[in-house]
Amino acid sequence: EKLSRLRRVEEELIELERGRGLIETLGSAELLRRRINGLISEIAELENKKKWMEDRISKSGYSLGEYEKLRREESAILKEIGDLKAAISSITQKIENLESERKRLEKELGEAEEASRKAKALESYIRLLKTIRECFSKDGVQRYARTLAKKSIEYYAKRFLQFFSLAYSDLRLDEDYNVYLYGPPGEQSIDSLSGGEKTAVALCLRLGIAAALTGNRIKCILMDEPTTHLDPERRRELVKLLMNFKGEKGLIPQTIIVTHDPEIEQVADQVYHVTLREGYSHVKRTS
Repeated sequence: EKLSRLRRVEEELIELERGRGLIETLGSAELLRRRINGLISEIAELENKKKWMEDRISKSGYSLGEYEKLRREESAILKEIGDLKAAISSITQKIENLESERKRLEKELGEAEEASRKAKALESYIRLLKTIRECFSKDGVQRYARTLAKKSIEYYAKRFLQFFSLAYSDLRLDEDYNVYLYGPPGEQSIDSLSGGEKTAVALCLRLGIAAALTGNRIKCILMDEPTTHLDPERRRELVKLLMNFKGEKGLIPQTIIVTHDPEIEQVADQVYHVTLREGYSHVKRTS
């Protein structure tokens, strides 16, 4: 029995310890009472605020359905605004791209216009050059000049031709200055003549051209190996011609001749011999 009473006492002590711990946890009863009263006051205040807000909402005609509708419309409007902003951004980018393309095309257009102006200037210049070329071609001014000079060259060439004992008494030049001679066989081209005859006629033509250019006032001529391809008879005729140059007819006052032909020395007033010794030319007057 005593053991049972002892156990009950122990159980009561345990219960008391638990109660004391709870009391220590929650605080004293007075403290708990004050906390509860504070919470009740806060709840009452919140209830009053709720009622006040409900009264204001009621007086303002607030409708939850209308509010939700407005919220949906707001969301739709905000989405549309976002889409429009995106479209504006896209269009702005396109405008910038088009502006860049416009500037590029304007630059290319300017370059093309400049190239066109240069091309037109070149075309005009080419037309001018073509006109000038046509004027100075053989069918333009050259033809006119040749026509004027041809008669004069023919006249003087005929005069020199008479100093050679050729079978031809007349000489003619066509528009292209092809040479034709006239004698007993009739008209003959210079291509049909012998080598000596060609040389003699060529010499007459050269002298005729010189006389035509100077107006029959030839002061001096220089001849290099004029007897080349001439036969002995033609060389004698050339010597005769050279003598006539300085004779009474005075066709050419001064003639300088480079030759290896001793016959030419017969008609020379002054003769100079040029010899090559040890790589140097030595000049000696012999007459």
